[in-house]
Amino acid sequence: MNNDNQLVYSTRTEQIAARRDEAMQKFEQGMRLIAEASALAEISLFHPDIMKPNIFGLPESLESTLEMGRCYIDRTCWQKVFKETKLDRLWNHEQTKAFYEQLREKPPVISLAVLKSTLRDAIARRKDTLSEGFVTLLTRLNRTYKNNTQTFTMTSKLILPRVFEPLPLRTWNCWAPQTSASIRDLENIICICSGQQTPGPRTDMTDLLLALRDKEGTGEIRNSTGWRCKVFANGNVHVLLDDQSLISSLNDLISHYFSGQLPAKG
Repeated sequence: MNNDNQLVYSTRTEQIAARRDEAMQKFEQGMRLIAEASALAEISLFHPDIMKPNIFGLPESLESTLEMGRCYIDRTCWQKVFKETKLDRLWNHEQTKAFYEQLREKPPVISLAVLKSTLRDAIARRKDTLSEGFVTLLTRLNRTYKNNTQTFTMTSKLILPRVFEPLPLRTWNCWAPQTSASIRDLENIICICSGQQTPGPRTDMTDLLLALRDKEGTGEIRNSTGWRCKVFANGNVHVLLDDQSLISSLNDLISHYFSGQLPAKG
């Protein structure tokens, strides 16, 4: 082997080794950075759905991978915002539901400016939002309620018909998800009006009613914020408001919703 060939081989092997070392260094850096990003976002960014668009390592597919990772990070961050700032207590059920659907499809990009704007708007529109949500809730819960009348007021009793199957024919439970969401909405609004913390799973009214129906069949669940629910054998549930100030607060929401929308009575 002549010296020229030796020089070519030596140069080429040095290049391969150098490129290998550089590739390994960048790969290790990249993996460590993804691991660090996962720790910051509190979600694994090594998820196959994120990596799938770039599975063949083509440069043009990198943007899809980055966007998928961005969606995972922003979705998790928005969920933290809801949990830690109680933003869902400033929105009604329909708004919250629509936003979570948006999160599933394509979460909005989070920035400090967007977060501040969202929170400021939610606080500023809180009464309008809750008023609209409460009136929508009443329409769902009580068919006798008419959302085009100014004469309706919230009384001390709200009857929810056919929430459960009548006893003793308990072959299936007719508790509907919509009913569950409605009572959670009502409890959320009551908590806000009374300045109380919204209860979590297994301690909120819907879960307590389900447990009561399953164990006792009938009975009453009393809430410390001034309201209670009674379950009857015929499957109906009566919502009873014992605190007059709470009733007044709920009626304030109703009157606020209709203000400026209908002509004054008379």
